[in-house]
Amino acid sequence: MSTIAFATTRDVVTVEGADAHSYLQSQLSQDISSIGGLKCQAALLLDPSGRVDALVRVTYLALDKFEVDVDPGSGEVLLGRLKRFKIRVNAELNLETVPVVAIRGAGAMSYSDSTHPASRPAWWMNGKAVDVFTSEAPADLPRITAEEYDALRIASGWPSMGREITGKELAAELGVVDIAVNFGKGCYPGQELVERMDSRQATSPRTLCRLPSNTAVNDAVEITSTSAEFALGFVKRSADRNALNAVPVGPQLI
Repeated sequence: MSTIAFATTRDVVTVEGADAHSYLQSQLSQDISSIGGLKCQAALLLDPSGRVDALVRVTYLALDKFEVDVDPGSGEVLLGRLKRFKIRVNAELNLETVPVVAIRGAGAMSYSDSTHPASRPAWWMNGKAVDVFTSEAPADLPRITAEEYDALRIASGWPSMGREITGKELAAELGVVDIAVNFGKGCYPGQELVERMDSRQATSPRTLCRLPSNTAVNDAVEITSTSAEFALGFVKRSADRNALNAVPVGPQLI
């Protein structure tokens, strides 16, 4: 895939204060105890039952300041979830929508600077997706439309808030556990189910997969996103994935 650019936005919650680090550490599925140097990590915010409230990216700016960003239009969901357990916590939470240039393709990392807070790894965090927090797209990159960008997201198997993530999904269903969950950290809401499924090597009742766009919906398949070539959808454990040409989502798709 050639390297392209798409002008979009991200909803960002800034968490700032003496308890910013300890509070986020207690809420996120990811271990941020060693995060530093403007590094980013994918993470999940779960409800106590283990359902996914939000798939986010957390960025260290200082020991007492972090940014947690999420898909555009889901900032209020993120802010509400972070406030839900904020009791006697010395940290301020502020939400804003910021311009972002999404760069995708094999050459995306050449537009990344790991020492600069404006440049952040995206999607599967494998070097083929970078978000630059700016409104100015690189002049040398072709621009794509919103429809083309969504088709690329679907082809890459990346779950979207409001489509693949609606508040009823389990972490294991979304295919993001490997990049968004740390099994060595302390407690956080929803951890029990995530840990139990992993320790028992239990498969989820359904799995998010990339499918051909003409896949028929039936009792075993729930389509969530479609493009001209591919679709994303949840496929039940009992279904024949080979017959459906269903590929579980993951970094191998991008």
